[in-house]
Amino acid sequence: MARVFRASCPLALASILGLVACASSGPATGPLGGGSGTTIPGAGGGTPGAGGGTGLVGTTGGGGVSLVVTATCGNGVQDPGELCDDLNTLAGDGCSALCQIEAEWECPVFGQPCAFKPVCGDGILSSTEACDDLNTLPGDGCAADCLSVEPGYTCAVGEPCLALCGDGLVTGEEECDLGAENGGADCTNDCRLPT
Repeated sequence: MARVFRASCPLALASILGLVACASSGPATGPLGGGSGTTIPGAGGGTPGAGGGTGLVGTTGGGGVSLVVTATCGNGVQDPGELCDDLNTLAGDGCSALCQIEAEWECPVFGQPCAFKPVCGDGILSSTEACDDLNTLPGDGCAADCLSVEPGYTCAVGEPCLALCGDGLVTGEEECDLGAENGGADCTNDCRLPT
């Protein structure tokens, strides 16, 4: 990931970044940083600054100074544009290959592993949840902690749970259920009492 910064006043930008040489024409180098960053020369050409790691690389030319800031995901340091960096570029561990925080993870410290934090009630079924019906209310089919489906219900991910008609339990919107105490011959196939 690279960001290019251009300045119309090369001397001001060079002095801010510690460049020693700055000219309005002809090549000059500005060694900043240590890396294999990509360099974009300013108008009129220029020579990239030297370095041996990722960082800032400066060039000057007839049109001013151009700088490329190269972020290195996986180095454990917060580079521009990164929301996390857990010392690798593997996806699925909380910090993506582009150093962005993945859903249901927390990455509070750069250079440290992320922590899995599933959120009950967000409608996303994590590996530790049995259901997630977009709330944390008990008695509606999905337990308040999303760790179990309550008896008499069936639950789809990200939707309210539905009463399971025919299981002998009167739950949810059911008026009766075959086999339940108030069920039996008078209970309809959709668990309603005849009118």
